[in-house]
Amino acid sequence: ARNVSGVKFDRLFKDAGIMFFANSFSGVLALVYQLFMVRNLEPAEFAVLNTLLTLMILTAMPSGMVQTVSAKFVATFNAAGNLGKVGYFLRLFLYKLFAAGLVIFFLFFAFRGQIADFFNIENGFLLVITGLALMFSLMFPFVLGGLQGLQKFYRLGAIGIANVSLKLILGIALVSMGYRISGAMGAVAISSFTALALCLFSLKNYIWGRKSRGKEGEDLSIDLKSIYKYSLPVFFAIPSYMFLTTMDLVFVQKLLPDQAGFYAVAQMFGKIVIFLPSAIFMVMFPKLTESYTRKENTGQILYKSLIATGLLSFSAAAVGIMFPALVIRLLSGQVYPQAIPLVAPFSISMGFFALSGVMLYYHLSVHNLKMVNVFMAAVLLEAALIMVFHETLLQVLYVLIGVSVSLFLVNLISVKLFKADYESA
Repeated sequence: ARNVSGVKFDRLFKDAGIMFFANSFSGVLALVYQLFMVRNLEPAEFAVLNTLLTLMILTAMPSGMVQTVSAKFVATFNAAGNLGKVGYFLRLFLYKLFAAGLVIFFLFFAFRGQIADFFNIENGFLLVITGLALMFSLMFPFVLGGLQGLQKFYRLGAIGIANVSLKLILGIALVSMGYRISGAMGAVAISSFTALALCLFSLKNYIWGRKSRGKEGEDLSIDLKSIYKYSLPVFFAIPSYMFLTTMDLVFVQKLLPDQAGFYAVAQMFGKIVIFLPSAIFMVMFPKLTESYTRKENTGQILYKSLIATGLLSFSAAAVGIMFPALVIRLLSGQVYPQAIPLVAPFSISMGFFALSGVMLYYHLSVHNLKMVNVFMAAVLLEAALIMVFHETLLQVLYVLIGVSVSLFLVNLISVKLFKADYESA
């Protein structure tokens, strides 16, 4: 057992390293895309582009949560040796998402004029391109979840890089050729389709090939009710976590508008602290699901993930705490004295939120779904406390520290209680 665990831990860190590199490289390429567009489009054109991209994000947000559900059930079926169920599950929901994508594309096509008028966009054809990109983007997270659940992290990382690389290359080419916003959005649509096609090619044996047929006599039916029952908490859990780490800026913009700019500058470093361990979340989730399905020890993977996340996040936080002025200068190009004292508390709060992110994916992997209520309650608590304590920016950040530390401690206690209940069952 010791050797098996050691192999799993080695794979955990190796796969996390692969995804960390892929996510970081893709993030740099996405930033270059934005920088090119802001320099080569007119301000009004860039505003339209960002509006369309934001519209895509908001419309496709539920499909992003589908990746977690897809990874969960693919990992569960795969761990049980039911490859036929993996194929049936992927085919079934791919067809459903394709149908939903067609409906969304039709709506964008049919109402392109009205949508364009609402957002003050002159060219209605841009909405047709956006609808096409959305149709592919709806299915993309689902097949990514399939690769994640099967722990195909090399392919997952490579496809992520290919997606952003193609968007950047085509975006530069099409905008330079004079297609302007249409070229920028066309690059998004083409890269989304290409990335989806690469995912489907990588999964072809599981969806339509030999592995999709399963073993002779294998029952390929799946319990749809259990899938939908699991999906509902996920659709509350992940947005709750996102709100915890982002809604503070919205409150500051509303309650302290004259200081919101300094807060936003400091928040940029907080995003780095919480982004660094995101690869660990992606890798640990299917591994925990696999261990839980096989009734193996999940605690060791959890604690290793917490240690790795803590090292990454709090190492970055330590840089911000020791060199806040340097951090502000590197991120914004100049030093804002008002932002300097905000870096340390931001770093600490995001470090603890990162640890709570590990705990959230642990709960989702082992079906401890009651803890979703704790994350939802934390959102309400954070919002209420900020509404009461917002005389200064530091007060807001002290609220974040208090909520993040409390949430992590509650999660730690819940794991011990849940394991005790599980082991006694």
